[in-house]
Amino acid sequence: MSHSNPELPSRPHPSLSVDTTITSSNSIASGLSKSSSPITPSRGTTLGNLLLSSCPGKKVRLDGPIRGRSAVCRDLESDLRRMKDQGIGCIVCCLDDSEMEFLGAPWPEYERVTKVIGLDVLRLPTPEGLPPTLSPSYLDIELTSLIERYTLRGIPVLVHCRGGVGRAGVIACCWILKLGLCGWLDSDDAERTEFSLLAPPSESDTTKPNLSTLRLVEKVVSVIRRRRGAKAVETYEQAKFLVDYVQFLSRKSA
Repeated sequence: MSHSNPELPSRPHPSLSVDTTITSSNSIASGLSKSSSPITPSRGTTLGNLLLSSCPGKKVRLDGPIRGRSAVCRDLESDLRRMKDQGIGCIVCCLDDSEMEFLGAPWPEYERVTKVIGLDVLRLPTPEGLPPTLSPSYLDIELTSLIERYTLRGIPVLVHCRGGVGRAGVIACCWILKLGLCGWLDSDDAERTEFSLLAPPSESDTTKPNLSTLRLVEKVVSVIRRRRGAKAVETYEQAKFLVDYVQFLSRKSA
């Protein structure tokens, strides 16, 4: 499948106000960490944006506001076409069939529209509040393919779950880590510490991360929270997955 390298608007389409651009489409090579980050784009490479969004076509609270939150009634095809118009080449969907059906965006219709308009879809079904069901190594395989096929060619990617905050935020964090956009580990920092980013570790935790790993994860999460919202990466399990992913990348690059 051939792809063009579209010029993105400086901010998300007003009708897709839920979208959050994580990086700009300007050349970022000069700002990349010079340490051994997992992927180092060639000098002058223009990276495709990563965007976060709630589920396209989402329909919730149609009987009226609940706890002060108003109804949402979006049109699936219109949302997907707007994404295509923004130059997005691939959507990463973190929902399973049952949750998509519940949200009013059934997978058969979603699949039909994306095929008609030429949008690729990568499905990573993930239970609410949890990290990807894939191991860090298998998620890395999917991310590597996604980055090489789209990001490094200047083609934007959009990630969504239900609200585009927790599960989608984890994928966005892994994308940033994979590209080394927040730097990489301090090689001289080997001090081990208790993992307590969101909650104390269980007694079954046997591999404690070092301070450098925790600092890197906290930095990436803070970037996503500033750009998307304070609730991005919502649970201890999601934060722990990011620690595991950093440790995997560290072992892989050793």
